[in-house]
Amino acid sequence: MKRKNLSGHIFLQFKKYYPRVFYLFMVIVIITGCRSGDSQPPEEFHFDDSLSYYNNLINVDPANADAHLARARYYYNQHHFAAALKDVEVALEIDSMRLRGYILKSQVEMDYFRSLESLRTMQKAEKIWPNSLEVKENLAQTFLILKQYDQAAAKATEILSLNPSAARPHLFLGMIAKEKQDSTLAIKHLHQAVQNDADLLDAWIELARIQMFKNPTKAAPYFQSALDIAPDDLRIWHAYAMYWEHQDSLEQAKNAYAHIISQDSQYHEAYYNQALILMDQDSFLTALTLWNAFIELDPQFPRGYFYRGICSELTGNLTSALEDYLQAQKLDPRLPNIEEAIRTIENKLSN
Repeated sequence: MKRKNLSGHIFLQFKKYYPRVFYLFMVIVIITGCRSGDSQPPEEFHFDDSLSYYNNLINVDPANADAHLARARYYYNQHHFAAALKDVEVALEIDSMRLRGYILKSQVEMDYFRSLESLRTMQKAEKIWPNSLEVKENLAQTFLILKQYDQAAAKATEILSLNPSAARPHLFLGMIAKEKQDSTLAIKHLHQAVQNDADLLDAWIELARIQMFKNPTKAAPYFQSALDIAPDDLRIWHAYAMYWEHQDSLEQAKNAYAHIISQDSQYHEAYYNQALILMDQDSFLTALTLWNAFIELDPQFPRGYFYRGICSELTGNLTSALEDYLQAQKLDPRLPNIEEAIRTIENKLSN
């Protein structure tokens, strides 16, 4: 099955049915911590990541702000945003001078779809710590996430006036320039960001993303730099694999997807993409194994059955192909080409 016959259709359908993965490298959520320019009092202790441990500490001493903040971060990491917000609010009631308490509260509110509260929290923190570069960077980040680009740019520029060697403000300015379709200025700021901090992962990813569309041959080194910093980040591996697909370098793409699967056997999108590549290369028997794994992980996705049916049909297992086509139709009666596929296989079986 040649790429000219299948790749365009698969690529468009992948965008349609897996938009979160396709735009993986397009949406960067900046979650890394910022460096503070102020001398701050001791804040959260680093407790064991155990909910029962935090509960015991709070039961013994309900006024333990450190324990409430630690439990709030635990809840936040588990995506229990309501519980996290409650704990961080209690901690700030106990001690309102916890800088990272405000930062955590703002992060929870942002992810809890309370964006205006998130912004107000950081603005309040800036009033308390007017000279904190950490607060200013988080405020600039919040403006950026809310697409208040002028405010974000102004705050980033303010930070650079106080600390010209800062990296994250250049990251913010680069992302703003990218949103305004000024890729030249975006690349300039992003290059300055990684020059100031070679470990700034988000800047490398943004550079790869921009170059992927502006000058694809220059994107690979940026992906490699990102992987040098975070070799276990499967999101970057996935974006890297898709980059190779765009370049028609299918062996590199397959290798990247295989690496993802070796690190996380539950990463079902990797099975999906690798199986499609194998179908493009007429490796239908090998693709069948991947479709089996994909369907086991995502049994309600109709295209998994549809593509597995194609593989079964093209390897001579017509009965299995029909079963898969019928299941795909059951899950999505409007699935393109499914009725034709069923008619074709029924004709073959009747002859």
